[in-house]
Amino acid sequence: MKNLNLQTLFRIGGFIPVVILIIISIGLFYINFMKYQNAIDLNKRLELAQALDEVVARVGRERARTGIYYASKGHFPNSKENLFKQRKETNEAIRELKKVLAKYPELVNPEFQKIMALINKINKVRKGIDNFKLGFKDWFINYYTKMDGTIYNYEATMFDDKNTGSDDNIHLTHAITHSVEKLLMEKQNLRKAIENWGRQRGFMTYITTKNVPIEGEFYYYEFFDWYFTHYSLPLETLMQNPQIKAILTSKKYKKDLENYRELLHDAQAVSNIYREYGEFDGYPMDSQEAYDKFTAKINHVIKINRILSKEIVNQLTTIKENAFLFLMISIGLLLFSVLMFIIYIFIERNIKQNFVGLHGLVKELYPLANEGRDIPIPEPKNTEESYKVIELAVENALELSKKAQEAAKAKSLFLANMSHEIRTPLNGILGFLELLKTTDLNDEQIEYINTITTSANSLLEIINNILDISKIESDKVELELIPFKPINEFEDTIEIFGARAADKGINLAAYIDPNIPVSLKGDVLKIKEVLINLLSNAIKFTHEGYVTLTIKNEGTQDNKVKLYFEVADTGIGVSEEQKDKIFEAFSQADVSVTRKYGGTGLGLAISGRYIELMGGHIQIESELNKGTKFFFEISLEVLEAEETFKPGTFTKLKIALLDKESNIKQDYLKKYLKYAGIEPFYFKSVEELRDIVKNESLNAVTFVYETMQSSEFIEYLESINMNYTLISS
Repeated sequence: MKNLNLQTLFRIGGFIPVVILIIISIGLFYINFMKYQNAIDLNKRLELAQALDEVVARVGRERARTGIYYASKGHFPNSKENLFKQRKETNEAIRELKKVLAKYPELVNPEFQKIMALINKINKVRKGIDNFKLGFKDWFINYYTKMDGTIYNYEATMFDDKNTGSDDNIHLTHAITHSVEKLLMEKQNLRKAIENWGRQRGFMTYITTKNVPIEGEFYYYEFFDWYFTHYSLPLETLMQNPQIKAILTSKKYKKDLENYRELLHDAQAVSNIYREYGEFDGYPMDSQEAYDKFTAKINHVIKINRILSKEIVNQLTTIKENAFLFLMISIGLLLFSVLMFIIYIFIERNIKQNFVGLHGLVKELYPLANEGRDIPIPEPKNTEESYKVIELAVENALELSKKAQEAAKAKSLFLANMSHEIRTPLNGILGFLELLKTTDLNDEQIEYINTITTSANSLLEIINNILDISKIESDKVELELIPFKPINEFEDTIEIFGARAADKGINLAAYIDPNIPVSLKGDVLKIKEVLINLLSNAIKFTHEGYVTLTIKNEGTQDNKVKLYFEVADTGIGVSEEQKDKIFEAFSQADVSVTRKYGGTGLGLAISGRYIELMGGHIQIESELNKGTKFFFEISLEVLEAEETFKPGTFTKLKIALLDKESNIKQDYLKKYLKYAGIEPFYFKSVEELRDIVKNESLNAVTFVYETMQSSEFIEYLESINMNYTLISS
């Protein structure tokens, strides 16, 4: 039965290709996952760069407005209003930057913390400017220009691999196409130009407002930078973008560029005269004109920078979407590979188990296959012979099963016949015992006869239970559906146990819903047998407290009423382990229970089967030494839908009721009174009863005779001639 070659071929043909497929799919998944993650990271960094660009643009305008205000000591027309307006715009850009940081806190590094440190000082610097306590270099060079440079340096490195914060082998540049990388370089050049021209604008607005010549280091530092910045722009590359080309070739751009150059030329000419001859007659333009011309030029570059950013975002979105698509494909391929591997393992294991299991099965069935054979069949040597052994074993098993079923039927028939045979002479014995009781007997003889009668009745009950359970097991039990008056039948059932409960000192109470229809159709005998069994057990296993029967109308649908039955007690209870076997035939919760209380353990088994035949299911809730509750629901056909007792029949009656400590009977009584529409008034003493009689027109008074004040109640009621007084005991 060994199949080594078959298993080896299966492994070569299935295992190796599946493993190769898994390796390929894992590799594709890793590559595309890293591309997707890096594209997302680039988008985050670009969003941060755009927020920083907005801060730079507005800080640059604030620097220029500050130059006008500072140089004129606030006397230049509208300089203070324009400065404060620009500060609001700057604050808005800073707030937007902080929102981006809140979204992507992982982008904050030591370099960026330097930027935030400068930004957080802005209000302090503004205060120094407003009260003119800061020098020009302090706010112009050491703050605004330093912030510009710090942001530029951060942006220059934020897209480098070394600044990604990742140790992965695939870096950000691997997620960028050549065109995106080129656009980022162009954007950086534009960013540098915006920084230089912004510094130039701020310086020019300051010196034109102050009306002083450019001296010393500022001449070389500023003018050569301005000149270099303009001619270092990648104009040829930028012209490839239609939107940017439209800007650079527009009349407005050319006009603004010419105005910018003329302004520079005029400022440089004034400075040259001053440097050569020491003469200075002021500038041919005011600070507002200088601000407007510089701003017009810078705004064009800012607009171009935004177009570049948008194009980069679009290309990154395409990269991300493609990476996501291939990521999903690789995930699907990986899942497919894993599924194929699982299927392979499952098939390979099943094949192996089938051969091993078949061998073990044949070994176990071999004796069964030889059952009844004079000459045993030989042990199987191949699969075909193994299946032949199984076939013979199955045939023999079916034959044995058929014989077992026949034996079970014979046993049930024997039990039924024996029960009938035993019950007939037993009924004769009981009959003659009753006749014997009518003769002259002394006390000792009467005691003997009563003992024999009790034993004979117990034996008859056991025989009846055995007969019932044998009928149930033989599927010979049928429901006898007859019309009946439910409330009458159920009241008769509870009355049977009144004397037994009283003998044990148990409080027996029942609540039968008066809303139950007048007439129903069902097997009332089996319902009563179930209730008798449950009530009998409850009283048997309860030594103090109460036993209650509750029957409620749960509603009518399709001419069938659903009735809820519940028998509860405060008896010995059963444990969780004992609940599982309590409905089994010939079983009780505990062996010691049989010794102490007697019984066969058939009652609950029979009751459970009867309720199942009626479409219900008996359930149990119990706690050891605290009590037990059995409950079930069954549906019965309605013959007369009218309520047995109409609600609100006695709405005009008023009754005074002794308000004792809460007990089951009093709770049930309150329910009946409420249903009947009777208005109850509760009292605890003669004084309270006297007040009720004084204020209300009572029809009756009820109290328990055993009450300590019962004699006082009777005396008082006699004195007022109360017509109806119910004294219960």
